[in-house]
Amino acid sequence: TLTAAGRGVTQPIGSKRLASVLIAGQMALAIVLLSGAGLLVRSLVNIVGAETGVRAPEQILVATIRLPSEKFATDEARRQYLERLTADVPTIAGIDGAAMASALPAQGGQILPFEFDGVPSPATGEQHVQVIAVTAEYFRVLEAPMTAGRAFTSDDRATSSRVAVVNQAFVEKFRPGAPAIGARLRVAAPRQPQELRQVVGVASNILEGDAVRQQFKP
Repeated sequence: TLTAAGRGVTQPIGSKRLASVLIAGQMALAIVLLSGAGLLVRSLVNIVGAETGVRAPEQILVATIRLPSEKFATDEARRQYLERLTADVPTIAGIDGAAMASALPAQGGQILPFEFDGVPSPATGEQHVQVIAVTAEYFRVLEAPMTAGRAFTSDDRATSSRVAVVNQAFVEKFRPGAPAIGARLRVAAPRQPQELRQVVGVASNILEGDAVRQQFKP
């Protein structure tokens, strides 16, 4: 526009240099923006395509349930409702199984300190692990096989012996070279007695507590 309005006027050398600098700066910024956009897209693809340990996530329907305390005032009332729900849902046409968990894969559960029975705490301080409460069908619904021992069953109830299932990442970090099945551990859960739980199974890794899906955690 300036050129059209001022034909015959010679542009100063300084203006030409400034224009060249501005154009070079614009090109540099455009390259930076394109590089950033490319990295963002690549990161998003890596997150979406990351291995989660859930074999067929596109076949799993998820819902969140909150039970009003005025209607379900006791643990037993809540437990009875959840047991009826997990029994009734698989009777719906097209549904193969149902399970419940206190946290979804990738979201993770409570991170709590724990200790092995009869084993002194490490010199580095407390050991921590993610704790997730699940129903018996959880591993079957997610198609996460047991690599050792067994999964939970309907016989594992509040009135039975306390048991736990750990994952491969737990074994690799806390039980290298030692058997995991049969190990007894105590989790420092808030507002709950620190009861001993015996490990009865080792499950394949399911991604927990890592929204960017970088690693499997114990």
